[in-house]
Amino acid sequence: MKRLSIFIVILFLQSASLFAQNPDSTDSSTPDPSAGVAINIDDSYPDLSAILDVDFLNKGFLITVINFEQRNAIVNPAEGLIVGCLDCDPLGGPALSIYSSGKWQNIEPVCTSPKTPTAGIHNSTTSAIHWHWNPVPIATGYKWNEINDYATATDVLTGTDFIEIGLPCWTLFTRYVWAYNDCGESLPLTMTQSTAQIPLTQAPTEGTHSPGFNQVVWVWAPVFEATGYAINSIDDFSTATDVGTATSTVETGLGCGTDYTRYIWAYHGCGHSDVTILQESTLDCLLCGTQITDERDGQVYPTVLIGSQCWTAKNMNIGTITDGSLDQIDEGIIEKYCYDNSESNCNEYGGLYQWEEAMQYLPTTGGQGICPTGWHIPTDAEYILLRTFLGGRSVAGGKMKSEGTIQANSGKWYEPNTEATNSSGFTAHPGGARHPDYPIFRLLHDNAFFWSSTESSPEGAMGGWLQYDAGSISLHHSLLKESGFSVRCVRD
Repeated sequence: MKRLSIFIVILFLQSASLFAQNPDSTDSSTPDPSAGVAINIDDSYPDLSAILDVDFLNKGFLITVINFEQRNAIVNPAEGLIVGCLDCDPLGGPALSIYSSGKWQNIEPVCTSPKTPTAGIHNSTTSAIHWHWNPVPIATGYKWNEINDYATATDVLTGTDFIEIGLPCWTLFTRYVWAYNDCGESLPLTMTQSTAQIPLTQAPTEGTHSPGFNQVVWVWAPVFEATGYAINSIDDFSTATDVGTATSTVETGLGCGTDYTRYIWAYHGCGHSDVTILQESTLDCLLCGTQITDERDGQVYPTVLIGSQCWTAKNMNIGTITDGSLDQIDEGIIEKYCYDNSESNCNEYGGLYQWEEAMQYLPTTGGQGICPTGWHIPTDAEYILLRTFLGGRSVAGGKMKSEGTIQANSGKWYEPNTEATNSSGFTAHPGGARHPDYPIFRLLHDNAFFWSSTESSPEGAMGGWLQYDAGSISLHHSLLKESGFSVRCVRD
């Protein structure tokens, strides 16, 4: 402390010479009396903001160095007084102490870890990725890893890139980089990049789509070497929906009478094809309750809304008549039975169809079968929904049967036509059935049988059954597929 006091006295005694202008200087101005003290090698004046301006290229400023007891023994230390202390560090080592806010405090050295690097532009081939990141100003090195673990990372020293080889093609990878210096490491930079793809040279070919009122079955041809397909409503493979190996997909929830465009790609393990554009329009909007015309043969069918379902209110009568003694076969045309082999009965009650023929040999639950485009053969679940809406099994049949009796020349049912009101508008007529055994045709005016598209066994399918002497509807689970029954359709 004595040494510092003597030094300060000498400084102020010599202040005149310290303020004195360099004899070789061309500046003739008088030093500012309020200026501080300058200690330097070029005799320049002190900066006006400093009381002491020390400027040397190879020397420092040495302050008083004392121990803990000596520091604390200083009487009335001034606010901001700084001393070097030999043993004031918490671990007993040296520290720089400042008297602040009424107590001695150590001036802790600041040690800053580097910031997280930012990603550069990565380059990739089908089997390699050249990772890049931008340098961090105070970093002394970088580490790179395949996993988010600094301890096991590879030290790339001062490099800002890393080449990774032997990778599978068309695969997304995630890697991590840290910047570090003597004070520690940064948070990790997460980098992602895909290896390049090997595109398929063949794109899918557009097939024949099947539109409905509110859906489209999109169809395309298979592509050799493709392991799957992806479809999208926009031209963007990265957000496309993977449909696996299927070459068709059903899109529902569409608007009727609307044009739609979709995009399809084939892909394999290393890339995808060019895009193929698919286009189709949904069927024109139908107000349920109006008539529809079957474009295949011009026949007209009334429709009726029952609950949330739109039904045809007349039995299907499409096809070429075939003898009831013969089975209907898959020969590219629709065949029908007419009760007693009479075309007039088909005109009155509709055709009778074996289940396979009704389904057009595509045994899919909810399939179109012989129904017009945009309609399908009802499922067992849809018949249950119909029955429930009409009040349940015991009363739904009466609400579905047409009124009147054949004896009274006012209807088609035998008496008593129990509870028949046709309040639903379904207008079920008793068309009877074709039976595989003799006699072939049975139960005209007695019963109405309707196929569902739900298969119950290799030999049987589910269906509905109305009777002349009951107001109920029965849903049977074991109707023989060889039988010939009526068909109603429900809108898709």
